[in-house]
Amino acid sequence: MLRGSGLVRSVCFAAALTYVGCKSGDGGTPAPVDGSAGGNDGPPPDGPADVATGNDGPTDSTGGFEPLPSPYFYGTCFIGFGSTPVPTDRGPLQFGLTVLATGLPRTVGLEMDAANFYLVTSTGILRLPVSTPGGTPEMMVTGASPVAAAIDTENIYWVDVRVAGQTTIMRAPLTATGQAGTMLASQAGMPGPFTVAGGFAYFATDKVVSRVPTAGGTVQMVSTTIAPRGLAANTDALFFTEFSDETIQRVSLAGTLPATPTFFKLAYAVPTSIVMNGGDLYFDDWFGGLEYVPIAAPTTGRRFSDRCSDAACEYRLRPAARGAIWASEAGDCGSIGKVNPDGSELMAADLAPIGGIAGTSTHAYATTTLGELLRLDL
Repeated sequence: MLRGSGLVRSVCFAAALTYVGCKSGDGGTPAPVDGSAGGNDGPPPDGPADVATGNDGPTDSTGGFEPLPSPYFYGTCFIGFGSTPVPTDRGPLQFGLTVLATGLPRTVGLEMDAANFYLVTSTGILRLPVSTPGGTPEMMVTGASPVAAAIDTENIYWVDVRVAGQTTIMRAPLTATGQAGTMLASQAGMPGPFTVAGGFAYFATDKVVSRVPTAGGTVQMVSTTIAPRGLAANTDALFFTEFSDETIQRVSLAGTLPATPTFFKLAYAVPTSIVMNGGDLYFDDWFGGLEYVPIAAPTTGRRFSDRCSDAACEYRLRPAARGAIWASEAGDCGSIGKVNPDGSELMAADLAPIGGIAGTSTHAYATTTLGELLRLDL
């Protein structure tokens, strides 16, 4: 499944699920958010959407009814008609949504630490101080073509596609200024999922999952039998989402590699993105669900099924707080939410498409294709 495909879907189907903010491709009104036949009328030109009940708020001074605010921020993105920036003149927004910066380059990823944001673009990587995000980004890495990135305490790592038909893993120090990166590995094939954990960079090309030490060294095959859709790792095991049987697979890192994956968890439907936070895994499914499972108890866990903005969804997930944050781009409109063992919650819908997301113990951050850097409270 490709993001940003430009395909306009004219229907929203939900089976037993409820979807938020799905719109028809011909400029129709939003689908119901409460499962009722009439649904809501969507946002007025100057305000957020109705709440799920569809009830009007109190009359204003002119005798008209104003809609009650939704529990999340409702943007203006409309399939096929583009979007407008998040407003900065309306006072506090839901979940403390704040525009930290505008006019940023279009990004394919976002990383951050206590000191800086790292803006990953298709032609290089830039650095922006957390303390002054409205300033001018500083060029860190030039001559790069990243499609995915990750950081640790010392370096930023990325999958580079400058060479056609090659998946190249690169590294640069977080203090880099206008320099090229260092190559850690290069293998023939189109890039698949990528993650950094436990002193290794894990990457996939078709059915081959490999790893290379982040300090540099020999590339080692981890698994060679199943093509993964997403990767998550710790020092003991690699977990990945698998398409054909709709499962989560586990590869032990303790023995001889490459090793044969073993079944870990059956997903509700085609799983794609997966992340680890402490002893928990979070992954998505194609029907708009988010699933949580404790690694120590794989037969348990929960599925939350009402937060994607379209029927065919692919999330991006990043660890944050006691769970994860997520972004989806159904119909080329961006949504941001959070998930933890208690449930999944939408925080902002119908934004411009999301360029990258990152999270901390207290906040979620996102870039959009309109050059915004956004922050939300967790």
